[in-house]
Amino acid sequence: MSVLTTNNMLVYSTDWYGRKSFRMLPMHEECPFNEVIFDPNTGVLAVISRDQKEKPHMLPKLNDKGMPIPLKAGSDATQPRFIEERRMMETYYEYYLDNQEDIERFVELFAFNPDHPSLAVIKQSKQDEEPKQQG
Repeated sequence: MSVLTTNNMLVYSTDWYGRKSFRMLPMHEECPFNEVIFDPNTGVLAVISRDQKEKPHMLPKLNDKGMPIPLKAGSDATQPRFIEERRMMETYYEYYLDNQEDIERFVELFAFNPDHPSLAVIKQSKQDEEPKQQG
């Protein structure tokens, strides 16, 4: 059993739907995560684990040529346009942190460059949520 190692992810700047953000990527094999992504619009840190689990997914059913089988005409527009089937697939565990202190602590534990300027977006996204004071 491996011991949880810290300070093994690189923080780097990125954009998230037109807003400045950051991501983290593993720098060592011992890192328990594949990727970390911060969504500045919601203030949520998405953490993608290296651990996997089997999980059902609805996927388009394919014909013998590998093309999705369309639904017959007249079907409800809110329904999928293709026949779907349930398939078990390996999926990475995902964790979502939405508390600013938890996010800051996670970054502090796993980033070996926790002073990266792009991390300022954590506090900025929280300020965007706070109601404006009427003067």
